[in-house]
Amino acid sequence: MNLLTSQHSDRSPLHSKQALLGDVAALGLSRYAAFGVSFLVSIVQKGLLGPYLVGVWQLLSIARQYLGYSDLGVARGAEQKLPPLYAQVSEQLDSVKRTAYTFTLAPVLVINCLVIVGTFVWPVQVDPVILWGFRGMAVVAILESAANIFEVSVLRSPVRFRLVSLQVLGSELLFAAMSIPSILLWGIYGLIGAAALSVLFKLAFMRVATGEWFHFKVDIRQGTALWRVGFPVTLYVILFKTFELLDRLLLLHAGELELLGYYSIATMATVLLGHLPLVISQAFFPRTMAWVETRDDVELSRYFRQAQLCIVVVMGAAVGACYFVLPVGVIYALPAFTPGIDAMKIAVFSAVFVGLVHVPIQYQIGWNRQWLLVTLMAVATAIYYGLGLLGVQSLGSSEATLVLVAWSRVIGFGVLSVTLVWWTLRRLRGDSTRVAVAELAGAAAYVTILIVGIDFLVVTDEIGLGRQVLGVGVSLVLFGFGLWPVVRFVDRRTGVLTLIRRLLKRKA
Repeated sequence: MNLLTSQHSDRSPLHSKQALLGDVAALGLSRYAAFGVSFLVSIVQKGLLGPYLVGVWQLLSIARQYLGYSDLGVARGAEQKLPPLYAQVSEQLDSVKRTAYTFTLAPVLVINCLVIVGTFVWPVQVDPVILWGFRGMAVVAILESAANIFEVSVLRSPVRFRLVSLQVLGSELLFAAMSIPSILLWGIYGLIGAAALSVLFKLAFMRVATGEWFHFKVDIRQGTALWRVGFPVTLYVILFKTFELLDRLLLLHAGELELLGYYSIATMATVLLGHLPLVISQAFFPRTMAWVETRDDVELSRYFRQAQLCIVVVMGAAVGACYFVLPVGVIYALPAFTPGIDAMKIAVFSAVFVGLVHVPIQYQIGWNRQWLLVTLMAVATAIYYGLGLLGVQSLGSSEATLVLVAWSRVIGFGVLSVTLVWWTLRRLRGDSTRVAVAELAGAAAYVTILIVGIDFLVVTDEIGLGRQVLGVGVSLVLFGFGLWPVVRFVDRRTGVLTLIRRLLKRKA
């Protein structure tokens, strides 16, 4: 039986496969439509700022992500506890939401205000642009934490992903539209201001769309319960985010923000590719929390395998397109960043492995194995960073360092994804673990060999734009034909093409 096309008796959005695919499609379209505009705008941003200031922006973006965890896990706890309360129409729902608002925003305000104060007494001499950038990012982090807990409470937990998609599209387009004039007027500070206004748009949109707003309640028992559930998940997420950022952190250790600027095109490519597994993860999470409670292991195992196969083929197709298209775009649109092209072509392969880790992580969280995830990520991060650090120290500040950290990213996520997939399947009864891993590994290996083989056969580095575009076109055509066998294989295992056709007919 194909779980992706089967009809479950519960037709609520938390259980319907068609609702799941519809949510993934809506979120995916909104994110990629917005990112398409942002991607083009980011090319102009990089041209205006130059490698050094782009490196500074990368550093500030890393700080922004870590400051986003200053709620200490309460928002994650709410994300896990609220979906069942919505499904049960529980009387506790409103009380838990109000408590979540209080216990999220209180630590966020305290920690980020301390960060702002700390930048004024920082004892080490630092570029003032970086210090003022940290102060601005702390303000953005406060706004983002408020927007995030509100989104969890009024949009994600009740599975209102159509509204999430509109909110994402609006905020990303606003940031893209404001970023260029802001840079021209105020430089990198203008970019921080544009980021803050895009978050304010999210809050305003949710207020208008839902009619709800923040109401606070101090309930120590409920707040502690949310923290106990969410803190280990947040600790794991911090470790996972560190793992994801280690390529950039290794370049920071090399001491050259300019290298980080060159590597930003690799970051741009991996972020582009990372939107899809992020969309899938957001649409799956509330459903996974419900499914692990209501379905047997055989059904969960079959669903897990089918979801992972779909992710491999979709991410593989996206990786191939980026691998062939982006280098030519960088050569002509961002010639100052060409030292990062080789690293970019390597780093994009990590996207397949990044895509494969999200579903097993959600299964583990659903089984309350958060501390095991924390242990795994701590060990993996230490090994990845330790080995990468040895390599960076031996190479110093050079273009070879860019290639090294790109390979480190691919290998690190490859080992992590295999470990998580194997670990999850061993916990489930049902189909053979070895067969499932072999299918996933075979599909991923086929796509990788196909991309590398086409790159070897078709010359795309000819002098002249016309020849390069022709080479890219030929590569994409060959890649499309070569990918079709694995698409058919995945469809036989999942029936996903049948479901897509059914949804398209219904929309028509």
